[in-house]
Formats: sequence, C-alpha cells, structure tokens
Amino acid sequence: MSASAPAPNADRLPPSAIVNANGTVTLPLAHPRTMRHQTFTELKFHRFTGADLAATAAVKKRKSVLGVALAHAVKLRAPVGKALFDAPDLSDAIDVVAIIDGFCWRHS
Repeated sequence: MSASAPAPNADRLPPSAIVNANGTVTLPLAHPRTMRHQTFTELKFHRFTGADLAATAAVKKRKSVLGVALAHAVKLRAPVGKALFDAPDLSDAIDVVAIIDGFCWRHS
C-alpha cells in the first residue's frame, strides 16, 4: 500500500479512531484485552483486499464472520481475531464494526 492510500470515510469512524498517513486506522481500545499472552491496547486496521473479502465470505458459521473480518483487517490469524472480537467490551466491538464498515464504503 502506498503512503498516499485513501483512508476510510472519516464520517463513518468512531471519534477515538486515528487515521494514519498511510491510510490505516488505529483504534485505541477503551478496555484493553490480553489474548494468548499478548495485551491489545489498540488495533491497527488495514484496507481489505480481494483475498480478505473472499476469506470473510467463505466463513461457514455466521457468528464467526466479524471475527474473521477483524483478523484480516488487523492482520492477525483468524482464531486470534475471532477470540479478540468475542472478548472486548461492547463499546470496543461497536467501534471495530464501524471501522470495518468505513473501509467498505466507496469514496465520493
């Protein structure tokens, strides 16, 4: 991804989200979580690729879709992404969905 990559639609992002110069978005977690000996205090989201979309669409269990989408957006292995999505405080989970949604909308 180039340094001038477009960020997601800013009006669709949570107020705490930070848009980085390279188009990624950093979300400081209101309630950090420790998963598999790693503490997550923030998540750095990347734009989806076609492969990310295909992997998310291929998920058989509907309840796992957002966890797999999170894993691909923050470049984690799917089991860690799913566990991380299942574990956070609801306010953090809502912000995660808002950022993924922001990456999915076209820029005008």
